[in-house]
Amino acid sequence: MDHSQLQIRVLIADRQSSLNEFVGRVLASPSWVVSSIDSEVSLFSAIADQRHDVLLLHANIADSSLKDLCSKLISAFGDARPSIILVVGQDQRAMIPIGFECGVDDCLSVPFYPEELLARVLVPWRLRQLENNAVNQRQGGEPTPEIARINSRQLLKQLDQANLLRNYLSPVLVESVVSSNPSTPFGSVAKRKRITFMFLDIRDFTQMADDLPPETVSDVLSEYFTHVQDIVFKHGGSINKFLGDGLLVIFGDPMPDKHHKLKAMMAGLEIRAFIDEFTARLHFLPMPFNIGIGINSGKATVGNFGTHTQIDYTAVGPAVNLAARIQGLARNGQVVVSQETYEDYRDDVEIVNERQEMVKGVKTPVTVGEVVRLCHQKT
Repeated sequence: MDHSQLQIRVLIADRQSSLNEFVGRVLASPSWVVSSIDSEVSLFSAIADQRHDVLLLHANIADSSLKDLCSKLISAFGDARPSIILVVGQDQRAMIPIGFECGVDDCLSVPFYPEELLARVLVPWRLRQLENNAVNQRQGGEPTPEIARINSRQLLKQLDQANLLRNYLSPVLVESVVSSNPSTPFGSVAKRKRITFMFLDIRDFTQMADDLPPETVSDVLSEYFTHVQDIVFKHGGSINKFLGDGLLVIFGDPMPDKHHKLKAMMAGLEIRAFIDEFTARLHFLPMPFNIGIGINSGKATVGNFGTHTQIDYTAVGPAVNLAARIQGLARNGQVVVSQETYEDYRDDVEIVNERQEMVKGVKTPVTVGEVVRLCHQKT
């Protein structure tokens, strides 16, 4: 799609200015005129002083409530307002239906792809232009030539592809892509960090899946993965890989978190509690639905690895491998954790069955224990 002869004015309303750099990089051409404000008062002044085609409205800009802000925008500017695209964080997704109810034109959930941003910005802009041209033609005027240069079918196809990618790619990869310099090779973002890894595995599910209809397997896994993902995100983790019926979760990357060890253990306990409830509803399965959880912390190299046709954001190193081995030690429903992870948090979690284990690939015994509850939950 050729944007070279377009001139679209975009206003970013973001109290924390977190969108400015990324949007500026994506829309860095004469085709785009990008400006930003960081308060609700400045928002109304900016719209009144200068014509904007699209408003990227971050939910954090509202002084009181998003509903009140949108109502005031529509009341103040009516059809003369820019197309409004609501931007929300992962923990603000419940605001999306509120935004649509209030009259926003579209929504974006952070993090998002450059292609998704382009499509989201251009589609409502083009629709607004089409509406304006329809009115203009009814009044005997001529349509603007820019409309003919934009293929709406291509835009919608591009948007559908971006949404499809979000269903398959981990948010950690999205975060890496949108925060990296597009002029540098993907391999250059690799770095060494001390982080925490969690491996989860459903016990004997491969055998169980052979005895179940495909639709049942899909339904069970979808509900399981959805709830686990919600718990992981709640505690600041990122799902790095889906491994068949298993998962690799990372805490402390890409965003630093000094309590990544504790948050991983908290997530493990909450997942275990969900599994207890989930299993009670799966009475139709030929065997109990059980999982094992293993957690380890340590240094690893993290970054984008792969080829120019397929790229993957992942972590490599002994700490990752040890987490996988520890998961193999977990009996049904156990959350087994290395001493490296729980040692600094003995006052926060209760550890039982502390012991040394020999695991494949490690020459010396590894001290592990089972985390059973947070200390404030002790009876």
